[in-house]
Amino acid sequence: MSRILFAVVGIVSSLLWAQSAIAVEFISISLDGTTTAASGTNSAQVTTNQGVFGSIQVSGTGNLPLPGLLDSNTIDVTATGSGTLNIWVTDQGLTSPIGAFNFLSTFTTNALNAGWTVTESTFLSTGNALFTGTPLSSTTFTGPLVSGANASGTSALTSTGAGPFSVTEKFTVFAAGPGSDNSTINLFVPGPVVGAGLPGLIAACGGLFALARRRRLRAA
Repeated sequence: MSRILFAVVGIVSSLLWAQSAIAVEFISISLDGTTTAASGTNSAQVTTNQGVFGSIQVSGTGNLPLPGLLDSNTIDVTATGSGTLNIWVTDQGLTSPIGAFNFLSTFTTNALNAGWTVTESTFLSTGNALFTGTPLSSTTFTGPLVSGANASGTSALTSTGAGPFSVTEKFTVFAAGPGSDNSTINLFVPGPVVGAGLPGLIAACGGLFALARRRRLRAA
């Protein structure tokens, strides 16, 4: 019996390791929707300036395959005058989870000056494309916001395709004058992410426990 339990533990460990092994995500950041300003495996970060936006800080981080968080990123910008800033962050090369899901997008704006707006949007590309895709959800915050604001949106049932696929998060910031914005987007697959190895795990465990039961019956 103890050998069977050790075998079950071994199967569980190997399947969990296999799922974590596929969690190699490639994060890319753009300020024009075409040119990659920064990229990296599992995370990327940009510190730069553009026009009236004297300070732009963007960070993106991937976190697959568990607990189902596809991607998260944060922007922190300040401006000296009126202007519009667009920022894209793409999480590319995703191979898990695969299937059709109701993706949950959560949007947060921690601080936003009067007259400013920030629109936060999420997209999915079955073609694994950069900085584009099928819209999942979107929301717009309007300043002044000094204590933070949160919103969320659940997409219609959306397929990832056979993979690899990509997800993109976009910030569109309009500055009415001097001020700042700090915002975050998180994109989830609600509930547990069922990996490809789980059906095999169930079948293997069922077979092992059935074998153990037969042996006990024979011994009796």
